[in-house]
Amino acid sequence: MDAPRKYSPTAMALHWLIAALVIYNMMFPPEFEDVGHDVAPEVAAGMTALHIGLGLSILVLMIFRLFWRVGHHAPPLPDTMAAWEARLVRTMHWLIYIAVIAMVLLGFATALLAPYPAAAFGVLPVAGFLGPNEALHEIIKEIHHTGNKVIIALVVVHVAAAAYHAFVKKDGVLRSMLPW
Repeated sequence: MDAPRKYSPTAMALHWLIAALVIYNMMFPPEFEDVGHDVAPEVAAGMTALHIGLGLSILVLMIFRLFWRVGHHAPPLPDTMAAWEARLVRTMHWLIYIAVIAMVLLGFATALLAPYPAAAFGVLPVAGFLGPNEALHEIIKEIHHTGNKVIIALVVVHVAAAAYHAFVKKDGVLRSMLPW
């Protein structure tokens, strides 16, 4: 087994915080009309406001994470990892970064074009900021919903790869991102 490698505490905190926020945010309907008719309008608006606010928080954290990553490289991969595996690891990480940032930007664009009022965390007004455009709003909303499926697929592959390295290869890759 290779010598232990660890990400910095900041990188670990950003990874797990962003992961938790992305998963949590996927649980809230991103659109007022997606909440359902059995929910009071003020509850639906609050859920939408939370979804938008968390999305913007994720964007800020992702930007910080990218800047952090530029100055603080990931720990070396195990020596036992083939060159093609190492390329795949890097590609998957960047695909996740790109997908999450694109997802937030698409969600924000959806909110900017929304035909109903909404504000991030109920404070920062964003919906309808560019003026309502229902046709474009619906197109971007559908792309945003598809992006949700893309992120789920990338996360499933990411978690499966982590499990493979932890339980099959036992090479310390998963431990490098665990704080304990």
